[in-house]
Amino acid sequence: STQSTWGNKLFTQKRYVEAIDAFTKGMENDQYNPILYSNRSGAYCALGNYVKALNDANVVVLLKPKWAKAYSRRAAANHGLGRLDEAEASYLKALELEPNNTQAKEGLEAVKKSYLEEDSKKGKLEKVMETKDEFYIKQFRDKAKQSMLAQDFKGVAKWSTKALELDRTDPLLYSNRSYAYCLLEEYEKSLEDAIKVIELRPDWTKGYSLKGEALHGLKKYDESIEAFRHALKFEPKNAHILKGIELCEREIRNLPKFLPAPPPEKENKENRYMVPRAPK
Repeated sequence: STQSTWGNKLFTQKRYVEAIDAFTKGMENDQYNPILYSNRSGAYCALGNYVKALNDANVVVLLKPKWAKAYSRRAAANHGLGRLDEAEASYLKALELEPNNTQAKEGLEAVKKSYLEEDSKKGKLEKVMETKDEFYIKQFRDKAKQSMLAQDFKGVAKWSTKALELDRTDPLLYSNRSYAYCLLEEYEKSLEDAIKVIELRPDWTKGYSLKGEALHGLKKYDESIEAFRHALKFEPKNAHILKGIELCEREIRNLPKFLPAPPPEKENKENRYMVPRAPK
């Protein structure tokens, strides 16, 4: 298509944002074209937006499962996200479909190099770490960070929990897990972690902001506003916190108004001292 051709030209000129726009416009008239998704995945990858690159690559695999390039795109995105095992598997699949595919061969070599670099880093890290626990905490932190980049919030909660099993004094770990729980709509757990953040670092805006978010999820709007207002003491112009207060106030205004209780019934003097009959 014209948009595809124009997008490819922009891509070769490294005008990736414009190329993405061109490929996206092309999809408006040809929404099942795997080439458009493939090219847009490549452009996202070039910009370092590996999550969107992976999303497009997955669509390409669905649309054209026998196309080697589909798996090369998926592999490149996974490599960018630090998912070396997934990247290797996708490159191997591409080579299974097209054994002489240069892009897949080069990509696979790049992944192997990353494995070696990672092993080297681990080796150096183990030498400088004071204890074995600190080494594993670093690994769990990195995995939690990768999960956050991939918007895998269950992964964030999982790896943060593993790190917290070894170090219960880091407010950042509790903060990340609270945020993940909130997005997973596990508001009670999110609130517990937010309170822990405040306990460990009472002068940090983030703890009160997370507490406000969790309380909002629990529909405790007055308490949520109180937490957000406490956060404003540290950052009075924080737009996110101000928006949180605004949303809570709107929810309170929309709460149903309760009707007044009905007047008490008048006492029937005739039946006042009647003894109830025993059941038959």
